[in-house]
Amino acid sequence: MSENLLVIESEFANVLKVMTREGNTLSPVIRSAWDCGDLKTMVKNSPAKATGAHISIVGHITRDELRRLLTQTESANGFANRFCWLAVKRSKCLPDGGAIQTVNFEDVVAELQAAVSFAKDFVEKGLFLNSRCRQLLRLILPLTTGSGAPLHWARHRRSPLSRSHRACEGCLWLKERID
Repeated sequence: MSENLLVIESEFANVLKVMTREGNTLSPVIRSAWDCGDLKTMVKNSPAKATGAHISIVGHITRDELRRLLTQTESANGFANRFCWLAVKRSKCLPDGGAIQTVNFEDVVAELQAAVSFAKDFVEKGLFLNSRCRQLLRLILPLTTGSGAPLHWARHRRSPLSRSHRACEGCLWLKERID
């Protein structure tokens, strides 16, 4: 059985609302899944367990809803930094839906395949940062640690592993080779 999961939540605002309910454990479960992939239920009958799980969540939410519903606690406790937040805007009004079938995606597919191949290289050889990536990590580290950092940086104030993960993401974006 696969322990990989893709969740698509078209109303991510509902998730944030549910997390504010007393006794709700969704936030720590998501954080645990991101940190180590080991999940288990704390029930006596029929306990469920997943080890090495990999979850991905695609959530749709407006900027205003996110600002209103993402609590300071969830921003500071690391929940928010486990997501890659993207602001997507409509480029034009297409009341009839456009013609996606006419678009040639070969260049995009080739670029994605190259990125996947490059990322596999990281996995196979290990996450050894080259000098430019280490420089990026040294730049990120002071900005995201300590009580002097602004609250909106709190979502990035995490363990060295998390900051290294962010630096590796940056290196993947830059397509920096590892030493």
